[in-house]
This record gives sequence, C-alpha cells and structure tokens, in this order.
Amino acid sequence: MPYDRDVVVSCIKRHYDLLVRMAYLDPDTILRPPPEGWSDEQLAVDTLQEWKRSDRVTDLLRHLPYLSKNMFDDKYEVYVVTEACNYLRNYGWLEDAYKKDAIRYMSPCGEGEEIPAGMIPLSQGNEATVWMIDTDQGIIWPMGPYIVDRSAPEDQPWRRAAKPQEIQQYFDELYNEIETLVTVPVPLTRGSYAWYNEMVDHRDNNAQLPKRLLKEYGWPSAFRKAEYLKALEQERLDAKQKETGRKEEAVRKRAQRRFIAVDKTYDLRSKGGSADSTEK
Repeated sequence: MPYDRDVVVSCIKRHYDLLVRMAYLDPDTILRPPPEGWSDEQLAVDTLQEWKRSDRVTDLLRHLPYLSKNMFDDKYEVYVVTEACNYLRNYGWLEDAYKKDAIRYMSPCGEGEEIPAGMIPLSQGNEATVWMIDTDQGIIWPMGPYIVDRSAPEDQPWRRAAKPQEIQQYFDELYNEIETLVTVPVPLTRGSYAWYNEMVDHRDNNAQLPKRLLKEYGWPSAFRKAEYLKALEQERLDAKQKETGRKEEAVRKRAQRRFIAVDKTYDLRSKGGSADSTEK
C-alpha cells in the first residue's frame, strides 16, 4: 500500500483524541505541531540524522503530535504497557541526561541490529507493542515482546516480532478495542494506588471500577466526563478509607489480644504465691 503521511498523522491524532474523550488523557499534555510542522529547533533533526533516518521519516515526525508526559511516574500509557515516543528536543529519552542512550531505549531491536532508514517506532517500552511505521512500504509492524516468526531473516529483526498490517486498518481496530472497553484507560485520581496513568486489559482487576463507571456515566454515546471522574475519585477514596479502617481495626485487635495475654500471664504468676509467704 502506498505510504501516506497524513494517514499516520490522522490515526495518532484520533487515538489521542479518543483518550481525551474518555477522561484519561489530559489535553494539555498533547503537544500539537504548528501547521507547517515542527521546526529544526523543535524536532531533534540532528539525532534523526545520526540514526540515519530518511527524509520521509523526518517529514512524518515533523507533523505528529507528541505527549509531554510519556515517561516515568506521571506518564500516560497509550496502550497496554506501552509509552509514546517523543522526538522533540529535551523530551523523554531525548533529554540531555538520557540522549546518548536514546536509540537503545527507543528502538525495539537488539544492540547492533539496524532497521531500514525508512522505519521509525512511534511507541516504546520493555514489553510494549511498538508501532513500527514503515514509510517505504506504507505499513505498520506492531512489534510485541514475543517471537511470532522464527523463519524471519536474521537481518530483519522486526519481522520476528510482528506481522505487517495496513496502518489505517491497524489503528481502526485499536480504536474499536478501546472504545468498546476491551482495553480500558485507567486515569490517576486522588485515592489511586497506581503511580501513573495506565491502559489495562478489561479482565484486569484495575479495569473493573473505571469500566463500570464509564458505562454508568454514558460511555460512549452520552458520556458525562466530569461526573465520571468525580465518581471514580470518590469510590477510590472510599475504598482506601475502608482499607485503612480495616488495617486499624486489625492493629487494635492484635493489641487487645496481646494485652489480654499479658494480663493472664500476670494473673497466673500472682496466684503462684510470693516470697514473703514462706513460714518462719
């Protein structure tokens, strides 16, 4: 299928907009490019040149939106255990502190393995689904952590971990998977136990509360976002308060049992007589 930059850009924008509509992604976290695209001062063009990425790849990255919070504790996952790549200067792995190791962390291929100049990952993570875009063939290789094709040539590692798909079709399926709550966006609120905003499978325990409340508050046709977030936070706070109460009650009961045990021991010893009861 012929490569179309605008298809990729549209799919990523739509994906982020869906996560915003679901009260998961903070819209202020999305860094949107100007109409002419990110400039050389904004996009890490020199790094892309060091990585020998093609002009077509650079052009794609100029027009993509990025997330300002794509790593560490305050990040937003964009799929299950999957973070978004950010190719702007001084963001994510391209911050000065991490830049020298960026390609090792952002590329899903092993050390010493190279990918064609026309390919670029748009997502990252140790066990992520890596959205490897092939701008030469106009396809996506959704690379996972497992080998799916042991017959793939040694010099084509992306083929070992993925089967190629049409870009529009892949993101249409992903959109449907999230919209129908097969994969559930789980946002942070007060009362959360998680460290970051995560995307989880609908069977995961962490998905049960947001999945139920999303439906209760009208998702997808008449979603009441503010009410949903308020209810989600309140139920989490209530659950945490109950958990705290159970722990405090358990501590109180243990202390009470210990007091009774000590009291019984003292009582037994006191009935055993004392030193001044000896006959003279």
